[in-house]
Amino acid sequence: MKKVLLIFVAIIFAINLNTQAEDFSAVNDGDTIYYNITSSIYPLTVEVTYKGEFYYSFPSSYIGSVIIPDSVLYNDNYYKVTSIGDYAFYYCQGLTSISIPNTVISINDYAFSDCSGLHSIDIPSSVITIGSSAFIRCKGLTSIDIPNSVTSIGDYAFYYCDNLTSVNIPNSITSISKYAFGFCSSLSSLSIPNSVTSIEQGSFYGCSGLESLIIPNSVTSIDIWAFNSCSGLTSITISNSITSISYGLFSHCTGITSIIIPNSVTLIDGQAFSNCEGLNSITIPNSVTSIGICAFSGCKSLTSIDIPNSVSFINAMAFYFCTSLNSITIPNSVTSIGTQAFYKCTSLNSITCLAPTPPSLGNSVFASVDTSIPLYVLEASIPLYQAEEQWQDFNIQILGYDDIISNNIFKSILYPNPSDGNARLEVEGLNTEANVLVYDMVGRVIQRHSISKGKSELEIYLNVYAKGIYTVRIVNSDINQTKKLIIR
Repeated sequence: MKKVLLIFVAIIFAINLNTQAEDFSAVNDGDTIYYNITSSIYPLTVEVTYKGEFYYSFPSSYIGSVIIPDSVLYNDNYYKVTSIGDYAFYYCQGLTSISIPNTVISINDYAFSDCSGLHSIDIPSSVITIGSSAFIRCKGLTSIDIPNSVTSIGDYAFYYCDNLTSVNIPNSITSISKYAFGFCSSLSSLSIPNSVTSIEQGSFYGCSGLESLIIPNSVTSIDIWAFNSCSGLTSITISNSITSISYGLFSHCTGITSIIIPNSVTLIDGQAFSNCEGLNSITIPNSVTSIGICAFSGCKSLTSIDIPNSVSFINAMAFYFCTSLNSITIPNSVTSIGTQAFYKCTSLNSITCLAPTPPSLGNSVFASVDTSIPLYVLEASIPLYQAEEQWQDFNIQILGYDDIISNNIFKSILYPNPSDGNARLEVEGLNTEANVLVYDMVGRVIQRHSISKGKSELEIYLNVYAKGIYTVRIVNSDINQTKKLIIR
């Protein structure tokens, strides 16, 4: 029994001797810095670590300005400092600045997590990797310059650095990781280098201060929610290397008023633009074959939508609660429309459906829509629509030949709209030359232009005129189309 007790005491004593994470500590410039040996053979190396057994044991072990040396003497040997270890400065809220030597090649996971007082850091050009959550919730950081040596930035690296106003992403980076800059709400400008090929899930989620965005041609993949809730975004340029607008990509970007989707895109996924309450103009190209669930739900400023004839299925709630939508044209390619696709589109005053056979409808597709409004269909198809549930509820009228020409062949885009004074008109499918007439707010013609047949572009300059709503009319022997242009 006595022998067992002695063994137990010995074990307890051994455990008590190993109640610290660090292998040793050393004083540098008045600060005690803790180290782990990472290589005991030449070259001898160490990483900076935390004090105590657990990373949360001594959160005040580093305070003020800390200078990390490039090497440290231990047992008569010099060890090179090559990394900032996992959780090394975790929750050191009293840390205000850090000097990292150019011997360091990695800043590991959670290295500076929750260092809310840290306002200054220089990352040397020796650093190759920045680990996951390395600077998560460093709320004191206002700017960060990432050197070209860095090839990898981990998930959540700068997540919730909500006072970070600018960041330099070097052209050594090929992928922006998951939530790397999520909720950096003060980030106002962003330059994505041409080296980047993928933007991962939620990379810039909640960056509400971001005002403009240019996605370079090098980017071929953007994952879900990458720019979700970037409510300050007013300008977006999507490169023609993008083939899909992923799930929730621009959801809750309430500042966006207009957007042009490039003709490389084939899929607009679910909730892609949901709750973009300021969106009033969007161009969907003929390359798009699918519009996902809730893709434009809650876009309360959207007044009209031209669905291309490449789309065969409109998913459930695709335009749910688009309360300003006043007209829709459903192309002849559409064969089915999902449940509540146009639910609560209470401003609809006309529907044009070019499909000879009525598209099949899910439940309550047009719930809360005034069914006394005209539904324009081909004359030969009227009996078919009158026999189908939901379609039969509308005021079904004959679709004229001019309407078919206008909606199925001729395309026109007027953007940006609203505009600060200058706008561009793009037309496609003109059989002959057309005139473009611009009317002021009382109906007077203030400008006359002509555009050639086929595909053409026209710059319209109204910056010398008063703010208000102007009318742009495109007219020839086959076309008579008008568009509203808002000058703000």
